[in-house]
Amino acid sequence: MRAQIELRERILAGDFKPGTRLMEVALAEELDISRTPVRDAMARLAEEGLLERVRTGGYRVRSFALADVADAIELRGLMEGATARLAADRGIPPEIATR
Repeated sequence: MRAQIELRERILAGDFKPGTRLMEVALAEELDISRTPVRDAMARLAEEGLLERVRTGGYRVRSFALADVADAIELRGLMEGATARLAADRGIPPEIATR
């Protein structure tokens, strides 16, 4: 889990540029952990869409087009609007309202 959090933060911070191939051994040494958690973390980050599997093995940082980012922002806006509507329709529990 620590490896996944650390790698996600570094990818989102831009420490690894899009297209950069991540080397399991080097990352394990940098993070001072064994290779298994690094391998598991990279598989999970690929499921999240931050990494992509390389045919010859391993992973690389996924690149996003401007259209991908615009679509994600639009989708987030739709989801937030729907969430607000549902909360307004259903109300909120008193214990949350008093916070």
